[in-house]
Parts: sequence; C-alpha cells; structure tokens
Amino acid sequence: MCGSEQDDDPCDGICGGAGCGKCGGTSCHSAVDNASIALDWSQKSEIILLEKDAAVTTLLEEVSLCHFL
Repeated sequence: MCGSEQDDDPCDGICGGAGCGKCGGTSCHSAVDNASIALDWSQKSEIILLEKDAAVTTLLEEVSLCHFL
C-alpha cells in the first residue's frame, strides 16, 4: 500500500510505511501519492468543465438571440 518493495520491513527508506509515520515520496508510487495525483487531476478537470459550461451557456444565449432576429 505504501509502495515499499520489502514485505518484511515496516519502514522503507524511500516510501516510508506503517512503521515510520510517513507514506509516499518523490520516487514512490504509493496509495497516498496516487490519491493525491487523482485529486489534483479531478480539481483541474472541474475547472475546465466549469469553463466549458460557461462557454456553452454563452453560445446558447447568443444563438437564441440570433434565432429571434
């Protein structure tokens, strides 16, 4: 779970683990690191989707106005 490749060591020097109070790190691919990356991507995606939604709403309003002219 913490990315340690050593099953018998509760604290990996790179990734940490249950035995040393930290999980994750620069060269580690732990559940904590993966969750952090997924959260970052989802937050960036939310911003993009909100921007796209605003653009579509504006375009729809402009098309609606042209239809009645």
